Amino acid sequence: MIIYLPLGLSAYKDAFKDVQDKEKSMKVRHHIYHSEKNCFLIPESLDKDVICPENFFDLISILTEKELWIIDRVKFSTSIDESTIQIVDHRNLTGWNPLIGKTPLHGKPYFPDVSTIYNKTNIGLQQVEVSTVGLSYFKNVTKTVYGSCVSELAALLVLAAGYAGFRINAIGWNHKNDPMGLGLADFLNTCN
Repeated sequence: MIIYLPLGLSAYKDAFKDVQDKEKSMKVRHHIYHSEKNCFLIPESLDKDVICPENFFDLISILTEKELWIIDRVKFSTSIDESTIQIVDHRNLTGWNPLIGKTPLHGKPYFPDVSTIYNKTNIGLQQVEVSTVGLSYFKNVTKTVYGSCVSELAALLVLAAGYAGFRINAIGWNHKNDPMGLGLADFLNTCN
């Protein structure tokens, strides 16, 4: 299983604490950790030069699996009591699209059809459409006018990775409902 952690290992509290001691390499501007069951990808930064289709094309060419599990932080404005959700669609409210100025690539169009970019097969979590607002707005979201669920980075990562051909499973993790990340870790362990 390839798990994409946009914020690094420590942002997810104890969910990935055992991974920090694993073998690490740097390829395509991503730190890559390998454990017995999983491969973890962590971007060197969250800017337009790293979160872009070309880097994801390079990543998909060196990885053995083509299914990517993106873990994004989420906040809820309604009574969703879950600590983890399955993201099945997004509204990109970040003001940035990682495909602009970076496509077409490898025979693909400027803007591909993204209606099937997410794996919507039920994986046992509540399925939610999110509003992705980006790093700076996410920090300050308390009550939202963006809908029932706000994500930090899902839309940006999914657009770039999906364009490169990754099959996307997106998981939203709510720190408030799972402060140590143990529910997230338990869920991912059941997926292996």
